[in-house]
Amino acid sequence: MFQLAAITTFWRELKFTEQVLKNEEKEFAFKLQFKRLPTEELERRTGVEGKETMQEFLPDVVTDWDGVAGEDGQPLPFTPDNFKSLLQVAGIAPLAFSTYIRESAVLRAKN
Repeated sequence: MFQLAAITTFWRELKFTEQVLKNEEKEFAFKLQFKRLPTEELERRTGVEGKETMQEFLPDVVTDWDGVAGEDGQPLPFTPDNFKSLLQVAGIAPLAFSTYIRESAVLRAKN
């Protein structure tokens, strides 16, 4: 039996490749835990009439991470400030946002 409150969050892995040296690319990956929004709220906030930027929207729906390290290479704890720093890395906000939108649609389709 499915309980309506059973799926309030979901984890997804984000992967990307970055050129780290002139002739070398490196693959990076980490996981984000997303808060599942009701369909109506998701459409209101992210649809054509939505006024929020990705940087405003994502801190409200990302609740944890795994695989993010600090400059010293040690695991970095998830905090609102650390997450905002991650969003300042070029390309991360669009990747996280598109993953959330795509995967939210998949969850709705399976329910």
